[in-house]
Amino acid sequence: MASLNLSNTKLLVLAACETGLGEPTITEGINGLQRGFKISGVDSMIMSLWVVNDVAGADFIKRFYERLLVNREDRHTAFRNTQLEMMERYPRKPYFWAPFVMLD
Repeated sequence: MASLNLSNTKLLVLAACETGLGEPTITEGINGLQRGFKISGVDSMIMSLWVVNDVAGADFIKRFYERLLVNREDRHTAFRNTQLEMMERYPRKPYFWAPFVMLD
């Protein structure tokens, strides 16, 4: 994927489990999906750091896209507001709202 030209891609959502993980190397940092997509030109990526609960994960992504597309929030604001909304919905249960991160 590093050889793809994705320079016009503003946002890539990798909603599957553990898509933000990779193998650390001494010279190149973390090798994983995110590295290949960043090299190919993607501006921002949303990915997960652990196995995501199906219901909460789908809820997170649905709410994020509603904020992004319906409410017209920019991607960073939509992501943060979705995190805050999920934190309120699932208090003291970060397993449900914290697996997703955004990488620029």
